[in-house]
Amino acid sequence: MKKLILIILLTPSLLFGANTQTFDKEGIPQRPSPERFVNIIEGSPQVFTSEQKNQLESALVDFSKNTGIQIMLVVVPNLNGYEKAQMAEGICQKWGFGEKTKDQGIVFLLKPETGNSKEHVFIAIGGEFEGIITDEIGERIVEVEMIPSFLEKDYLSGISKSIETLNSLALKEFTAKEYLSKTESVSRFLTLLPILVLVLVFLVLRTRSGSRRNYSSSTIPIWKAMFLGGSLGSGSHGSWSEFCSSSAGIGGFGGGGAKGSW
Repeated sequence: MKKLILIILLTPSLLFGANTQTFDKEGIPQRPSPERFVNIIEGSPQVFTSEQKNQLESALVDFSKNTGIQIMLVVVPNLNGYEKAQMAEGICQKWGFGEKTKDQGIVFLLKPETGNSKEHVFIAIGGEFEGIITDEIGERIVEVEMIPSFLEKDYLSGISKSIETLNSLALKEFTAKEYLSKTESVSRFLTLLPILVLVLVFLVLRTRSGSRRNYSSSTIPIWKAMFLGGSLGSGSHGSWSEFCSSSAGIGGFGGGGAKGSW
């Protein structure tokens, strides 16, 4: 009887331990066992609740059934000295995707903010889908769907909107050209936002200095106003987004990639 009680008490912890993912000896996240689409590597900040993880898992299962494309969301506490692309493509190489080839999937790699380390996101796209999901599309998804939500710490919305966009593209509900056209104004606004903030900060500082009898409008140098404007525009996290192509790939995963830091 005592043994039975002990087994019952230990079962939850054993199940939790079996689901805990860590890095392998090369610093790449280990393949999950049992397999799942939402993968949180041990030590990562808690960016999703249990309910949100289940919600994303369900959405990615449906996405795979509808499109034949697997998306693996991998949240890591650090990059272990790798570039974003190297880490994402290392996951692609070691985990394998799709039923036919290893080139049949997509990786969403997310490294949340930890201490003084800024946040990063990278989308690695299998070469088989280059015709559907181009480098430009990957860049736009990171820029428009992900980062604005991530800046608000709303990771669920950023990932969910990206899944919805990729689902519509894969099912040809709209074309890549139509998506780029639809999001052009948003992309342009996000590009101009730091400049707009710079102008606003400069005007505010100039107005304040002009309202004080002991200070002239030249009290605060323009370079300082520009610095303050740039800092507010990008925050303490770095640039809005940046993009790179990873056409060489690793282990046959020869698609493009879109990355961002903020």
